[in-house]
Amino acid sequence: MLVVCCGWRYSVRPMAKARSILLVRYEEPTEEGELPEFLPLGTAGELRDSLAPYNCRPDGDPASRTTLYGPGVTLSFPMVGDEEVVQQILLTIVEESIAWPVIMRLCRAMQWRMMDAG
Repeated sequence: MLVVCCGWRYSVRPMAKARSILLVRYEEPTEEGELPEFLPLGTAGELRDSLAPYNCRPDGDPASRTTLYGPGVTLSFPMVGDEEVVQQILLTIVEESIAWPVIMRLCRAMQWRMMDAG
């Protein structure tokens, strides 16, 4: 769509909807029909430390230490203390073209699985 404002022409494209994915860890069921057993991802403090090499860090505000920002992604986990266990992380893809390589490396290294949050 072309928009003209103040004599200038602008091309306007609709913004893509942000995609959300849950990151979890679980053991495969041993018997058919059995549900997988979900495992903790680690404590909040351990997660912040282990995600730092992937350039995923909080914005510096002590009140927002449960939201990490990385290349093309935002990672959010429950508001818990540093020593409390986190079972899942909500990952929001902000910029898809740079997010997927980071997501794939994270999942491989941490043995996490992706689940569609939609």
